[in-house]
Amino acid sequence: MRAVRSASRQKFSRIEAKVRILVAVLAPLRQAKKGVIWHRKLNKLQPPDTGSSNLVQNLSSKQLTERRLRVLQHEACLNSTDTDPADFIAAVEAMVVRMETTNNEKQSIRQRATSLLTTHRRAQWVSKNEAKAVQELRTDDNSILLPANKGRSTVVINREDYNEKAKALFDDGEFYGPGQSSEE
Repeated sequence: MRAVRSASRQKFSRIEAKVRILVAVLAPLRQAKKGVIWHRKLNKLQPPDTGSSNLVQNLSSKQLTERRLRVLQHEACLNSTDTDPADFIAAVEAMVVRMETTNNEKQSIRQRATSLLTTHRRAQWVSKNEAKAVQELRTDDNSILLPANKGRSTVVINREDYNEKAKALFDDGEFYGPGQSSEE
């Protein structure tokens, strides 16, 4: 009976040793596999890296700061201000004057436009630092900000280069030339 117990203990010890070896080999592989899965999930959660090479083309001689690049990458095309309320009221009034309706309906439209203006909150799409960067970009006399011909990117170009390219296009005789006189 003791011999049977001893044999079963030895067998159990051998199985236990094999299991330990198996666990020692498989545990790092399983952890590595979990790490790969976690990295994939993390990459799905993180926003894609929109490098400046896609959204901002810097053709100027100036090096753009990180803050300016961030501002230029916004999809709002640097239009950070709402319409002036006086301009809005003038446009509504011009439309109302041209309408062929009764005076009561015209007054109702004016009242609705006024109530919309009073309840409207101005949108703030950039932080104060980014707003300062936008102001710096707009007041820079040496460079021009333009939308690209294709895509949603912004081009920053030196003013002299831009003027030279525009002049070269206008001086091209194939596309632009003196107009024909209507007197002839």
